[in-house]
Amino acid sequence: ASFASCCGVLLVPARIVYSVPERCDTHACMRHCAEMEPDFHGVELVRRHDSAIRATAMQGEGEMDMERFEQMINGLLKFHGQDVYRVKGVLAFEGSQEKFALQAVNVLCETAPIGEWADDEDRKCSLLVVIGKSLPADKVKGMFAACFVDD
Repeated sequence: ASFASCCGVLLVPARIVYSVPERCDTHACMRHCAEMEPDFHGVELVRRHDSAIRATAMQGEGEMDMERFEQMINGLLKFHGQDVYRVKGVLAFEGSQEKFALQAVNVLCETAPIGEWADDEDRKCSLLVVIGKSLPADKVKGMFAACFVDD
């Protein structure tokens, strides 16, 4: 199989769909590829930018209540799981000397201890990033904030 590259996008012959950078002039790209390699006349180029896809990053000071957090993340994945593409986090739970990592894809989620907090780490800080489509960011941030233990 032959390959060509245009505007930083790798193209292969066939009816395979490839993302094209926003800066790319699709018609010029198609002409350029056809000149470079005649087999590329059937390649379909599609812009895959979707403004509904967003990353929501959250950070909170203090320790989190593990039960409240589990309810929050399970509810998010239950009601919005098909629109949640990725969740990652580093979490500090009340009563634990260990830090926890969270990873989720769609409705699959895992939280596991990843070792004790180092002396130079801020033990009172949790971070969470949710990437998804059409998610209610303000609601997710509010749910995350509600997981923290009041001092």
